[in-house]
Amino acid sequence: MAEMTSTESIMRNRTETYDGWTKGNGKRIIRLGNALNCNGDGIFKNYKIKEDMTWVLKKYDIDDFELREISNKNEHSYELQLPEDIYERLKIKLLCKKTI
Repeated sequence: MAEMTSTESIMRNRTETYDGWTKGNGKRIIRLGNALNCNGDGIFKNYKIKEDMTWVLKKYDIDDFELREISNKNEHSYELQLPEDIYERLKIKLLCKKTI
């Protein structure tokens, strides 16, 4: 079994919480990335997040989703939107696949 990426771990950990990921308009929103820090040093743009999110979705046979890049002066992130029923399917798969 392949090791869990940090992106998958973040997705799983938040899914495990009481409320899980953000709800809105019948969808769940998973948003990962980086924001401008208080020092104004700039934004670290981690393009691997998109690749990792896509890999996690493929790993768990999830193909009904929207993934968009958000890049502005305050943040660089990727926003994944899943219909609620697909999110629940991903949730079950994520929580059953914890590494030892």
